[in-house]
Amino acid sequence: MTVPKTASAEWPGWSEIASLASYRMAHDVDGTGAIHLAEWKDGIVVHREDGVGWVTSDPLARDVVFWAVATNVQGRDYVARAWANVYGDPMQVEVSAWNGARWDVLGSAFAAGHLDIYDSDYAGEPSLAVDSSGRPILAFHASGVGLQDGTTLYGVRSFRWDGGWADLGGTFALPGGRILLAPAGAKGFFATSEWDLRRSGNIGCHEGGAHALAYDGTSWSDLAELKLDRRLSDVTGCPYTNLTDESLAVGQHGEPLIAFTEFAAPGGAGHVHLVHWSGTAFEQLADFPDVATPGWNDERRSNLSLVHLASGDLWLSWMKAESQGVGLILYRLRNGQWQVIDELQSTATQFTGSLVCIDAEGNPVVAVTDANGGRVLYRHP
Repeated sequence: MTVPKTASAEWPGWSEIASLASYRMAHDVDGTGAIHLAEWKDGIVVHREDGVGWVTSDPLARDVVFWAVATNVQGRDYVARAWANVYGDPMQVEVSAWNGARWDVLGSAFAAGHLDIYDSDYAGEPSLAVDSSGRPILAFHASGVGLQDGTTLYGVRSFRWDGGWADLGGTFALPGGRILLAPAGAKGFFATSEWDLRRSGNIGCHEGGAHALAYDGTSWSDLAELKLDRRLSDVTGCPYTNLTDESLAVGQHGEPLIAFTEFAAPGGAGHVHLVHWSGTAFEQLADFPDVATPGWNDERRSNLSLVHLASGDLWLSWMKAESQGVGLILYRLRNGQWQVIDELQSTATQFTGSLVCIDAEGNPVVAVTDANGGRVLYRHP
């Protein structure tokens, strides 16, 4: 970790505030505005910004395939990890909390979905958030979601910690990728659940999309499918487009705001959409056609980041193709007007980045890859 701020020689106006050796990282912000960074470093390690440096936890040195991190208002860190004892067995999901001296396991592990390299290679990947009362919310894809009639199906399961895990039930969802959570109100939250279906076994093409979901404190509802173009080729059976990336936030009126990227398949630029829920359907707030680029090694992620502030400002960033490489572009919506705040461009083959947060002074903080495959955080004062 590097502190204090070091002016960037590559991007004027930006200052380096942290450097991580690991590419795998996650982040959150506590009630004071302090950034919390989690990385894989012989276990999951969490670093907390304290104004003059970074305070680091002990490693959570356990088996892990997927992991997620969340921080409550008081700054307590929670980590959800998923692992499989034997390939083919259900993934196990467990949550631990850092108490300042050690990691405490919260309850018992849950059985999640089965890994399937063809149709659900992210099954069991956990998602973690903290509600307005400081209680962790856990969600993951499971192979058996119980319904009221006693039957089970594949879908999203969710739990809330309040001295013990309360089962919030679940809803049907196709297997696929990540789940995103955004707490709303005292007991509810919104979610997106990615899905992936193999459309042609001979060609090996897949179709990807995402459902928007809501939990109101009592029951689940499926709001809508986000993928706009559901056409399949008459010749190959492959999709015309794939929804590959999304970011979720809660708007001023408690409604879900979702940014997502839909790429032309098998290649081409990505179309960035920003929508909000009107109460009956998703309506478009902004539209950025043919602007996003696949990640390094053709990874179909545009690294969308969406942040909504109490002031009403909305920030949106993604990876964009440039004539001399790629760039991380940052937009801000204020008083109904979109403005490009900055763009961090690079010719490095493996360059990628994302928006971490907007600090208490309204300054953006981003994380980008360095030349050694790690991550560097920059703040723009």
